[in-house]
Amino acid sequence: MNKIIFDMDGTLIDSMGQWISLIADYMESLKIKAEPQFMDDLKPKTLNESIVAIHERYNINRSLEEGVDFMHGLMRKAYLHDFDLKPGVRKGLERLKSMGMDMMVATATPDDLAHVALEAQGIDHYFQHVQTCKNSGFNKSDPRYWEMAMDKIGGKKENVAIFEDALYCVETVRSMDLYTICIEDMTAISDEKRLRQLSNQYVKRYDDIDYSVFNPSSGV
Repeated sequence: MNKIIFDMDGTLIDSMGQWISLIADYMESLKIKAEPQFMDDLKPKTLNESIVAIHERYNINRSLEEGVDFMHGLMRKAYLHDFDLKPGVRKGLERLKSMGMDMMVATATPDDLAHVALEAQGIDHYFQHVQTCKNSGFNKSDPRYWEMAMDKIGGKKENVAIFEDALYCVETVRSMDLYTICIEDMTAISDEKRLRQLSNQYVKRYDDIDYSVFNPSSGV
């Protein structure tokens, strides 16, 4: 394998917890008590879809743009000042770069915030492309999202590895028979058993990855 597609939040950057609490924070600002099942239903949705769902479910007379501005403002500040990389990320990226891997990011985070996040951590230069749900036109639960990412990086099933933390994404890419490395994130700890069953590798930190599966000279 010589092509790698990375998720961003929860996989590269330790920021997934903030995204989850952000939805709750927004609902709290609207004086809405978050219901556990409704919060679970929001997990595979994009930010815009989540805001629309909240407004529709609770009859909120507020525009999508107002909701987006509220959340983007909080996340931009957090990306710039509050988050760290997941353990071992920088060393792992440098190792993969030295091995000749082609790498890109595939995230549900909006384009502008994704670039801010990667640049703030000083890792943007490792990636040839940054694909989002917005610029691809597909959600990450849609196989077409991943097919588009593979096309961008010049990959095929035999030579691509996916780095992810979210169960719904792992389920999607494994249904496509793509090699998957799951990076443990506390926001998905309740899904650990299923993630371990599905993933080719399940690791707590990048130092635990079996890098021998990457072989640029073979192309597979």
